[in-house]
Amino acid sequence: APLCGWCSWYYYYTNINEENILANLHRVKERRIPLELFQIDDGYQKAVGNWQPNDKFPKGMAFLARSIKKAGLKPGIWLAPFLAEKDSGLLDSSFILRDEHGKPVRALSNPNWSGNTYILDVTHPDYKSWLTSLIEMMVHDWGFEYLKLDFLYAASFRGKHYDPRTTAASRLREALKWIRRTGGRQVQLVGCGAPLFPAAGIVDIMRIGMDVYHSWEGMPIGRVLRDRNIPQMRNALINTIQRSFMHRHFWMNDPDCLILRQKESRLSVAQIRLMASVMAVSGGLILVSDDLTHLEEESIQLWARIVELNRKCAGYT
Repeated sequence: APLCGWCSWYYYYTNINEENILANLHRVKERRIPLELFQIDDGYQKAVGNWQPNDKFPKGMAFLARSIKKAGLKPGIWLAPFLAEKDSGLLDSSFILRDEHGKPVRALSNPNWSGNTYILDVTHPDYKSWLTSLIEMMVHDWGFEYLKLDFLYAASFRGKHYDPRTTAASRLREALKWIRRTGGRQVQLVGCGAPLFPAAGIVDIMRIGMDVYHSWEGMPIGRVLRDRNIPQMRNALINTIQRSFMHRHFWMNDPDCLILRQKESRLSVAQIRLMASVMAVSGGLILVSDDLTHLEEESIQLWARIVELNRKCAGYT
């Protein structure tokens, strides 16, 4: 069945804390906003690769998962299980992926983190032990029932893997199978930043396009560089339309989040309504990513209509 919810990312980005997460949760209960899922995104962890909560979450993640469940919602959390930034303490581990010169293989540089981020060797037995402990902590100890697994393309990078017989596709698929076995069938897995088809049959939900953004054509630097991967609403909606056939054949489609706010956004009212229409009729996962404590009443009413249309277009009433 389709799933509707809230995600912290496209308003707060990494500036989340225990207070603003709980404020949004309280707003859902207070206004009876139609939601089933409440997902905490990037910003809660000490570092990518060190998934313990940072000082902004003094009561811990199990407390938040319990609070979300008490509100009658499914608790979700974001993680990047194949990556480690330099502050994670993993760069000297046995399962950091290295190149032919013995240097750690870099995946990306993210200004939201501590600079360069590196890849973990998903074929290494020590990595599998580490991954098992991580998923058991998040699912069985903390109580999260929805895992957004991001930057999954990292499993496909070249390097001196512990098992050199593997292919890019097989590494991704086997790592996802390991997460599925550890988390169990009850947890929903969301693939994000993933080569699509190696994940079919394992993930429940798949992001089928690029990141959205609170402007139609994204950041100006993207247009200057002619980088089609710069987050933007226009191309994200094109992805949603062109890959709509995948929905309910391979997984539930995830078109990424709706941005409904009229303040702190460069989207026009017409663009917001077009985005809402495309995502609603796609019938897949549908998330709103705004500060619910300040979201305009008009936008809350629009969200309720979006959820109703999404249910009809998904074939569930």
